[in-house]
Amino acid sequence: MAADATLPRPTPAKQSWKPSLSEEAPAHRNFLSKGQMESLAAICDTFLPSMDPPSNSGEVADAADADAADVACFYHTSASMAGIPERVGGLVSGGLKHPQMPAMRIALLLLSTWYGTLLLCGRRCLSARFPFVRRFAALEQDKREKIVFSWALSSFHQLRLMYVCLKCLTMRFYFAQQMPQDGG
Repeated sequence: MAADATLPRPTPAKQSWKPSLSEEAPAHRNFLSKGQMESLAAICDTFLPSMDPPSNSGEVADAADADAADVACFYHTSASMAGIPERVGGLVSGGLKHPQMPAMRIALLLLSTWYGTLLLCGRRCLSARFPFVRRFAALEQDKREKIVFSWALSSFHQLRLMYVCLKCLTMRFYFAQQMPQDGG
């Protein structure tokens, strides 16, 4: 009993502290190949791209400089900058137990090649310049957005399922992040 009395007891503040998603280790190990991760990062960045913040020309600038900097940082952060593809990749490569996960890994592998991209994306991956057929990660943002939107409306159940799953996971991990308290 004397040994139990010498152990430090955690304070309530330490018990309620949780590391942010960017600080804690991913829950599942990522087994996706480099090409699959490239495709997954391109899909995540299609859902949450880095963009310019809206202009606030009519507002008083000195009153909200700190808030404006935080908003600008939020708009400039894409999914891949926040480490979201690694977390989603961990779930896709074994963290989620669903019968369609092997099909999603195959789709990511296909998207990492030009012929697989042609198969899954159709004519939207074609270019007038060499190489005439591009991998999904090499496509422009607007073309990727049109392709991903076409998956949402596809008559193929697997493409719709891939769209919903990847969008939900990307959004969940991105918007569940906690900002550090030191102003970052």
